[in-house]
Amino acid sequence: MLGVRGRLLIAFFGISGLSIAIAAAALYAFGSFGRSLDLITQTRVPAVVKTVEIARQAERSVAAAPALLAVESASERSDVSREIFAEVGVLNQTLTSLKEQNQGSDAAARLQPVVDRLSANLVELDRTVFFRLNTAERKLALLNELSETDQAIQSLLAPGTMVLGAKFSQLSL
Repeated sequence: MLGVRGRLLIAFFGISGLSIAIAAAALYAFGSFGRSLDLITQTRVPAVVKTVEIARQAERSVAAAPALLAVESASERSDVSREIFAEVGVLNQTLTSLKEQNQGSDAAARLQPVVDRLSANLVELDRTVFFRLNTAERKLALLNELSETDQAIQSLLAPGTMVLGAKFSQLSL
């Protein structure tokens, strides 16, 4: 039989062996966790970063829209429109880049209709401002023409109104 020393030695080796087995399991778990974390950061984080970039681009495009509403001339409109559509172009490029990476394809598929509607709305806004400026120019031209016509009519009728005015003043006396 084993004595106290032998039992203590066996218990010590048993506890040491169990500690080594637990340490090996922990190393395996940490390695597996590290690989999972690497996979997540390599696939999901770039998609999230691109999505945030798309949101920022959309924000810049929408923020420039009030400037388009405030333009007073066709040259201003073309400058502001060029700036807005440059931002929309960058937005579409970023979305295409997200699709090509094949990462976050769900996000790209969900964002595509939103970006398309934003682009369509900005095109419609640009068209509306174009028509507003053309209408304002036409209104100004018509008012100038009306003013000139009124002046011409007044100059034609002035001698007749003077004669009629003189005759009515004679009759009323």
